[in-house]
Amino acid sequence: MDRLLLSKRALTLGAAVAFALAMVNKLWGMVLVSTFYYNGLKLNIYATKATGDLSELNILNHYIGMMNIDNTLTEFRWIPWVFGLIVLLSLVMTIWPKRQVLISGTVLTLVGLGAMGGDFYYRLYQYGHDFVPDAPIQVAGFTPKVMGHYMLANFDVTTGFGWGGLLAFLGVILLLLAVFYRPREKLGES
Repeated sequence: MDRLLLSKRALTLGAAVAFALAMVNKLWGMVLVSTFYYNGLKLNIYATKATGDLSELNILNHYIGMMNIDNTLTEFRWIPWVFGLIVLLSLVMTIWPKRQVLISGTVLTLVGLGAMGGDFYYRLYQYGHDFVPDAPIQVAGFTPKVMGHYMLANFDVTTGFGWGGLLAFLGVILLLLAVFYRPREKLGES
């Protein structure tokens, strides 16, 4: 079998594995530390659920009029399907690694991941701006950072991607390598 096809198949199969693992690992997380919570309050986002110190975070959110963080969000129902389709697309590209299939599959994957990322950013914005007007403590609207470190009132906040998010990025890199990979010709070959 052609070495180029084997390489492209290995890359797309690696991407399928990376996306499948991303689906079951933490995609994103947030840790809030203050004098009262020196061990930090944690929020972990997976494809199917939110975990961490949800009850304590929701109590604090109540004081500023922020929506509750819970597992009833519609995203937890459709995001696993998008990940499943992305894994399936990667497997189709593994079986049929023709250039047009690779390009189409990679573009569809980027659209799916872009939809998830855009929706995630919208939710961050929504949680930081849609406050109940008669909340006991009034705060100005804010959008939590996707990745980084900042102060929010008396909380030192750190946010970033978990292993699932990093694996999704790895999957994209592997698909892009499969699209653009060309074996190097040996010196002296024509």
